[in-house]
Amino acid sequence: MSTSHSAAPPPDPGGRRGTPVGRRVLLGMVGLGAVGVVAGGPLQRLVSDSIDTVAEKDPTGLSNLLPGNRFRYYSVTSSVPERNETDYRLTVDGLVDKPVTYKLSDLAGLPQHRIVKDVQCVTGWRVPQTPFAGVRLSTLLDAAGVAPEGKAIRFTCFDGVYTESLTMEQARR
Repeated sequence: MSTSHSAAPPPDPGGRRGTPVGRRVLLGMVGLGAVGVVAGGPLQRLVSDSIDTVAEKDPTGLSNLLPGNRFRYYSVTSSVPERNETDYRLTVDGLVDKPVTYKLSDLAGLPQHRIVKDVQCVTGWRVPQTPFAGVRLSTLLDAAGVAPEGKAIRFTCFDGVYTESLTMEQARR
């Protein structure tokens, strides 16, 4: 009676054992990653725009459950007030010649601009390469006619908690 014994693989110096990955698998993964980097942004915009189109005609409100909705809202407050196209308002007032309040449809009718910037909070978290789209602040300031004595601008978020301010020079960048 004979028995065969197979030798165990040598121990991994890091204490981990796994299956080696072949060249084809590695190159395939690198290739798919490259396609994702190149096509990811345009595909995300296409999907987001498609969802927005559906959401505009959705009487049930169920499309609000889909990812990629128009607004992503980050907050440390316990509750966030609901806003939609009928009750959202943006007011530009203070030291201006023509105080104005915009509805979302008003803002959508103005020239749009897209940028990608990092978002960083004073508490330390950061979201790199965040896409933004909308009306330039300088466009809204020009339309309101900022008085010469206006040196800064103050923002108040509709949740009533967050505020921010910028010098006029910063606001026009």
